Amino acid sequence: MSNFQNLLLDATGRVKLADFGVSEVFRMAWEAEPHRSRGLCGSEPYIAPEAFVEPSYDARGLDIWATGIIFYALVYQGIPWRHAMADDPNYATYLAARQSAEDQYARDHPDAAPPGTPPAPYGGYEALRPAVLRLPRT
Repeated sequence: MSNFQNLLLDATGRVKLADFGVSEVFRMAWEAEPHRSRGLCGSEPYIAPEAFVEPSYDARGLDIWATGIIFYALVYQGIPWRHAMADDPNYATYLAARQSAEDQYARDHPDAAPPGTPPAPYGGYEALRPAVLRLPRT
């Protein structure tokens, strides 16, 4: 999915994806596991970070990421970054704010996860709101 023109809403307000120009079958009805996708497809601002760095990825997550970027663009009237890579200054700001929020959550909830497990969620994206609001509109 590459931009907001590829989103539709049904009668109950559920989002439907409609970008068939770059569609891919990720799992046949008789298969238990999805196929992994390869390569880049879509417009850079909407491509999830794993597509830039992983040789293969689960494409379903990329649609969710792109939908979030589209939501951001509709609310803030601009895209948050040119591409989701650390060399983009706005994306680097987002990563730093996210890491800070995760660190704060770990300090506030020291027994949220046993040692050696991945960090616990940092309490939602609301913690990132101040950093997101500081991003310049591009």
